[in-house]
Amino acid sequence: MGRWLRAERSPFTVLFKYGGDFTTQSNADFDAFLRERDLAAGIRDFEQIDALAKAQGFEFIHDHAMPANNQLLVWRHN
Repeated sequence: MGRWLRAERSPFTVLFKYGGDFTTQSNADFDAFLRERDLAAGIRDFEQIDALAKAQGFEFIHDHAMPANNQLLVWRHN
């Protein structure tokens, strides 16, 4: 990923919680399924990921609503 980011591309992801809350029950169910398989897996909090991105010099650009209760979140390196 480091090589990819150095190429000045924008990282993005699709499943998030906001303020610790899932956007839908289906996302909460999917999170539980992931955590049953691996406690380190699961849907992450937007605020936590955004703070990590900012610490690496990224700026949050946009939150796009997607089908199937997903969000497409985009950051850009400053």
